[in-house]
Amino acid sequence: MPQSPVKMMLDAAFGRQHPGSAGGTDAAVLQAVAEAAAAWWIARRPDG
Repeated sequence: MPQSPVKMMLDAAFGRQHPGSAGGTDAAVLQAVAEAAAAWWIARRPDG
């Protein structure tokens, strides 16, 4: 099951890395996660 973009953003912001992933975060990674979070919310937000 894929992780939610919110969890991915928090992991990146707090430097929590998953085994086998590259260390460190940069602006491009955070931007991509922020865009994924926005798309996730738009797809799931309630009507109205």
